[in-house]
Amino acid sequence: MVITLTGNNDYDIQAELNKLISAFVEHHNSMAVEMIDAAEATFQRIYDAFTGISLLSNQKLVVLMNPTSNVEYMSKSQTLLDVTKGSVEIIIVEKKIDKRSGFYKFLKQSTDFREFHTLDKRDLPNWLCNIVAQRGGRLSSQDASLLIERVGVNQERLSNEVDKLLLYEAQITKSTINLLTTPDAQGTLFELLDSAFTGDAGRTIKLYTEQRLQKVEPQQIIAMLAWQIHVFALIKSAGTLSADQIASKSGVNPYVIRKSYSTAKHLSVNKLKAITNKLSDLDVRIKSININPDDALQLFLLKDCLSA
Repeated sequence: MVITLTGNNDYDIQAELNKLISAFVEHHNSMAVEMIDAAEATFQRIYDAFTGISLLSNQKLVVLMNPTSNVEYMSKSQTLLDVTKGSVEIIIVEKKIDKRSGFYKFLKQSTDFREFHTLDKRDLPNWLCNIVAQRGGRLSSQDASLLIERVGVNQERLSNEVDKLLLYEAQITKSTINLLTTPDAQGTLFELLDSAFTGDAGRTIKLYTEQRLQKVEPQQIIAMLAWQIHVFALIKSAGTLSADQIASKSGVNPYVIRKSYSTAKHLSVNKLKAITNKLSDLDVRIKSININPDDALQLFLLKDCLSA
């Protein structure tokens, strides 16, 4: 049996791989599992693993990571599977495969092909509620959405936050989420720009101070602001395309596009250009002359964003 795990959802791929290995080990010797990174292995080692038998078990599991990085393996991959021993189970893990390639078509047709896509923000609350229930806890869909808004859409981070929250209390609530989690920096930076554009000085200073208390340096804030402005520009230049269409064409996470969509649509192209130029000038001045970066960055947020 050959299983292929692929896609842009690193968390789900790793979770599926762990589940498959655990299921194999439950019935066979753990020493019969062989992990190979094709980027570092010779073709001969891969060949020996696929065609050899285990001395410790009547079955062997070979996990081949990143096969497309091994040129010799790629040239012989189809032939190699033909001579693989029947007692050898194989899991191929390749996160990015060119769908136009013959290798992709071969894996799709000849293996148990499992593709894992990044979860849409709309699917994340249900996923969160399910993993909390699996771990013996309770979480409402409303509080699941709050947790996502607070810490972001990265599934691995969400999973870790769930573990932390469940150690404190089996019922995850709004109060424990606010007490025990730290807001996602990129999400907070979006809120920071949004408040700066609307002239909410008090909220702008509050959000900026929170970032600095979390040890986010001014240069990091500038870099994240630049990324957020880049997202605004993508949306603004996309014309009548929907948020989902922009995400698909640009490769930016759909959650990020949707969160930025309304603000971007209300910004003029000239304002985006002016803000970009002022942020670039600020970056140069902080790096080249002796000025207080916190004062300069707060002035940019309070004055330049509003007047641009």
